[in-house]
Amino acid sequence: MRQYQKAAISPLHDWLRVATDAMRKDLCRRAKAPYSSIQSIAYRNRKEPRIGRGLAIVDSCNAIRQEILASISSGAVTDQSVVIPPLLTPYDLVDGTGGRHDEQD
Repeated sequence: MRQYQKAAISPLHDWLRVATDAMRKDLCRRAKAPYSSIQSIAYRNRKEPRIGRGLAIVDSCNAIRQEILASISSGAVTDQSVVIPPLLTPYDLVDGTGGRHDEQD
């Protein structure tokens, strides 16, 4: 079982930490983005992704999650140690951008 010392930086970072290597490669293929770009967004090194790329990442993450849930419910997966990544929303990619945006009253 994986153990992490620190809390996840963002929901996408949490998704990447839970995902297997195959899931990460599938995410990159579906979102048509290199892993370094996705990781940069997850670590909040970029303010926020472009809308098209952000939606592609969220849709891809959720599609992978849904496929895992479908395989569990259909009985195709009998392994008790299946990892189910968290559900993402577009807001998860822009919320809490590491204090890089100006907050005004």
